[in-house]
Parts: sequence; C-alpha cells; structure tokens
Amino acid sequence: MIAAESQVDVQETSEAPAFPWKLWIYTNYDCNLRRRYCVAKSSPNAPRRAIGLGNVQRLVDESTQLGFVHAFFTGGEPFLLPDIHEMLAYSAARI
Repeated sequence: MIAAESQVDVQETSEAPAFPWKLWIYTNYDCNLRRRYCVAKSSPNAPRRAIGLGNVQRLVDESTQLGFVHAFFTGGEPFLLPDIHEMLAYSAARI
C-alpha cells in the first residue's frame, strides 16, 4: 500500500505544469530612449547595470533543470549590450 502511494506521488510530480514556465531576464537598464511608461525605469541617464553573460548562462541552465520552456530577454534595451547575441545563442540552444 505504501509503495503504491509513493508511485502515485512520483507520477503526479512528473506531469507537465498546466502553464509552461517562462523565464524573463532583465539583462540591463541601459536604454537609448526616455519613456514615462518604462517599467524598468530605463533611460539614457540611468546608471549602467547589466546582468552579464555568465549570469545569463547560469540562469538559463538552472531554469531548464526546473522545467522552464521559454526565455525572454528584456531590460532597458538588451540590444545595446555587446554580448546580447551570445546570450541569445546560449539560451536558444538550451530552451
């Protein structure tokens, strides 16, 4: 009886979630525009803060182990980063 209950528990936890998990990575706060509606408070005058390629790689690796199936890159303006293409390539190969 106990073995059967354990088996049911394992089956229930291995099912896909009802809604696929999505990883949102705020890559930076740099932006070439100033908009009042900006959620990240980015602007040309915002202090330069970026997450970096190594941290993106770690987040992507951890999220795939946790079952995330999508990754989105946002920020300020991610395409202002010199290593954004490496970040996207790393993520695309894994998620």
